[in-house]
Amino acid sequence: PSSAVRRAKQRAYSELAKLAEQEAVKEEGGGIIGVGITLLEAAPRHDQVLASMGLQGQARIVIARIARDSIAAANPLLHEGDQVVLVDHSSVAGMSAAHVEALLFGEEHSVVIISVLKEGEERLTHATLVREREREEANGGASSGKKRKEIYDVGITFRVDAARNCWVTGLAAGGPAERLGFLSEGDQIVAIDEEALPAPNNPDDSTSLPSWLLSRLCGAKGSPVVLTVLKGGAPSMRAHIQLRRTHLFGSAPLREKGGDDGEAQIQSD
Repeated sequence: PSSAVRRAKQRAYSELAKLAEQEAVKEEGGGIIGVGITLLEAAPRHDQVLASMGLQGQARIVIARIARDSIAAANPLLHEGDQVVLVDHSSVAGMSAAHVEALLFGEEHSVVIISVLKEGEERLTHATLVREREREEANGGASSGKKRKEIYDVGITFRVDAARNCWVTGLAAGGPAERLGFLSEGDQIVAIDEEALPAPNNPDDSTSLPSWLLSRLCGAKGSPVVLTVLKGGAPSMRAHIQLRRTHLFGSAPLREKGGDDGEAQIQSD
C-alpha cells in the first residue's frame, strides 16, 4: 500500500491503538528457565499409531539429550529417544525442534506437561515438570550459561482448516486479546499487519501456514501487531484489531554471530 493509504489506515487504528497501549505490561517478568531437555528432528515414521494422531509422514521431534541432574532427569517417565507429541496438551505437529524446545522454557515454578510416544507403545506418556532454578543451576545443564530471548504474542490460539483458513480457537485468560475485548473465538484471521495469508507453494504444503502465522504473531514484548479478521467468518464483518504483544509465548536461544561484536540473533523457524 502507498504511504498515503498507510497513514489513512493508521488513523483508523488510532483509537484501538490507545486501548492496546493501556494493556502493555509495565512490570518485568520473572526469570525464564528450562527443564534440561535438548530436542532434534528425526526422520518421519509411518505406522498406525502416528497416523491416528495426525503425525504420520511428518518429521518427529525426539528427545536427543536429557542433562544430568536436570528437572527432566529427575522424572522417571522421560527418556532420550522419546518422541514429543504434545506440550501443555497442544500438538507440536509442523513445528521445528527449536520451536518446541522454546516451549519448554517458562517462568520459575511454572508447570509444563510433556506428552511423549515411546518406541513400541501405542499410548502417550504424560510427564508433568515444575521449572525450578535451583536444580537447573546445580546441573550446569542444557540451558545454563546460554542467553535466551523471551518471545511474546497476543494470547490467542488458532487452527488452520483444510481450505487453509485460519480460525481463532481460544483466548488466553488475562492476555492482551481477551482484555481488549474485540477478538472472539470463531473469528477468521485473513491478514496480519496488512499482509494477507499466503497461498500454498504446492498442493501438499500443509505446515508452512502455521509457521508463517506464528512468526508474525510473535515478537518483542510490547510491540504492536494488527490483525485483520472476519467476525464469525462473515465477509461483511471485517475488522482491524491492533494489539500489543504482552503475553509470554516462550523463549528461544540466542546464537552468537561473528564472535567479535558480541551481538546475538534469535533463532527462527
